[in-house]
Amino acid sequence: MTSTILPLIAQFRSAFSAPSFANFQFLMLAWLMNPARGWISNCLRAIFHMPQLYPTDRGKAKHFSCFYRLFSRAKWSTDELGHLMLGLFEPWLGESVTILIDDTLCRRSGPMVLGAGFHYDPLQVSYEQGRHRVRFSFGLNFVVLAVWVPCPFVHARGVAIPVLFRLYRSKKTCPEGKWKRRTELAVEMLEVLRSWWPTRPLELCVDDEYACKRVGAVLDQNIILTAPMRFDAALYQHKRPEHTGRGRRPIWGKRLETPKELAQDASVPWQHMELVVYGRTVTLMVKTYQARWKSMGKERVLTILVTRDPTGTYDDRCFFRTEADAEVQDFFTTICRRWTLEMTFRDAKQLLHLEDIQSGFIHRGKPAKTHRRKRPGPQAPVDADPRASRRTGPFVMLAYGFVVRWYLAHGQPARDLKWAKFLAPWWRHKTTISFGDMLQAFRRQMEHEQLWTNPPEHGFDENYLQSLGFERPNQQKLFTMAA
Repeated sequence: MTSTILPLIAQFRSAFSAPSFANFQFLMLAWLMNPARGWISNCLRAIFHMPQLYPTDRGKAKHFSCFYRLFSRAKWSTDELGHLMLGLFEPWLGESVTILIDDTLCRRSGPMVLGAGFHYDPLQVSYEQGRHRVRFSFGLNFVVLAVWVPCPFVHARGVAIPVLFRLYRSKKTCPEGKWKRRTELAVEMLEVLRSWWPTRPLELCVDDEYACKRVGAVLDQNIILTAPMRFDAALYQHKRPEHTGRGRRPIWGKRLETPKELAQDASVPWQHMELVVYGRTVTLMVKTYQARWKSMGKERVLTILVTRDPTGTYDDRCFFRTEADAEVQDFFTTICRRWTLEMTFRDAKQLLHLEDIQSGFIHRGKPAKTHRRKRPGPQAPVDADPRASRRTGPFVMLAYGFVVRWYLAHGQPARDLKWAKFLAPWWRHKTTISFGDMLQAFRRQMEHEQLWTNPPEHGFDENYLQSLGFERPNQQKLFTMAA
């Protein structure tokens, strides 16, 4: 029997001390095998299924608090884990790598969650009485940098693997002088990634929030940015005007039409082009021109793309690319890859229980003797370090990348596709593999390698149960089984 899981997880050994790595290994595999809610306590219940992997301290079972302290007190870095994860995918990356940046909201409940606050929730936006209603939800907001890895057997032909993470905190829940915007956190992660790959060509794709002057200032000649552009952007002629006469040479040239004015200009004809968008060949009407934009710097020439749906189903859109004479298909190739990061967030929340994490809380003080109602909103101390909140969410997203990395090396897509159709015969048109199929294959491999074993019929050894450092659920029933 070939062991494929433990050698792979051993690649993260250098980021931990010996006791912390034992806890990390157990929690990582227990989290991936646990079909229930994503609680650390549910992972600890997996000891009866993973007795040979349960970390012990000098022959005795560890106290359950050691696993919680892995996130709140242990010395390890999520950036270092991301660097190791990135190295595992190096054989599948080409010379030019696509980088995706976006933020996601992990909804939480409870006033004593460290680092949590009220953030804009795109899933709660509604249209009532012809007005755009914005909703906010309470939770943890993570800014994530992911690497697009080609996978020919998935629907999007690629998967977004998160490698760098930053917890965004609002001004009210952040210590004075330490608040950073989401764009500043994105720049910080880009600088970390550039320290790993100083000269590697990168294609960066972001949404309109991160297409700003702050992000444009850190782009070098080896980074090409593709992002949406606002329709009222002030654009200027890409060629510098000739200097005639005295005085300072003008920096910006002639003012050009905004993307909205260009879309309405009948003197500039639309070009009908057949383009591949999300795996389908569609016909779009496009207009392109070159310009400079103050948000991207005075020395950078952009290619502006304005699109229109011939059927009128979708609204007009505008995109830009920090590359002169860029091809139209290059726009959509990069933009379609950004959607894979949204799929990663969805799979991490639905299949790996990213929003069910129960760590990062702080105990509430003694209640005052008063009959006043409890005040709403976050009440966690502002100066407390939300280390557990910063680590637990990235831990789950790294587990997502771990499963994908294992499947790329040892998965069998054809067999898993037949197995999925056998279990769900109504999926007649299923031709690709999803992350759920990868996770099921990983769990089957865990059973084959005997890393996850069901309790034997004769029960557990009584001496082993008595050696546990704390009482577990149904402990008395297990003692009866052992007897």
